[in-house]
Amino acid sequence: MKGALVVIPLVALGIGFGAGVGFEHWRQRPVNDLLQRMPITHTAANAGKSVAVLELLRGGETDRALSMLETYLDGDLMVMGDLYRSATQKQRDEAWAGAVIRRAREYRKAHPHTPNPAIAREVSETLSIPIP
Repeated sequence: MKGALVVIPLVALGIGFGAGVGFEHWRQRPVNDLLQRMPITHTAANAGKSVAVLELLRGGETDRALSMLETYLDGDLMVMGDLYRSATQKQRDEAWAGAVIRRAREYRKAHPHTPNPAIAREVSETLSIPIP
């Protein structure tokens, strides 16, 4: 009987540990699935944007295509500003983020785009990031 008293807690501990590991794997799975889908989702979104702009251009709707691209640029710059500030210098360099910000700064100087004050402010904050 004494052996059973030792075996039962060990079995319970083993089941509890297994259940805990299983739960943690189950809980982590949606995150892993999301991370695995991110590259294809990002690429599909970019391809969808390209198709939309190309359709407008091929249909002779140049002004709408330009407006769409300007809006995409504003959105990308808003996100990039936050990402740039939280990235390490190595990550910034590997992503060519500084070069893109410099290029966008020159582009926006020549071609201002201010759909609304909140967006303009966010874009301006990104474009004013000091780039080494």
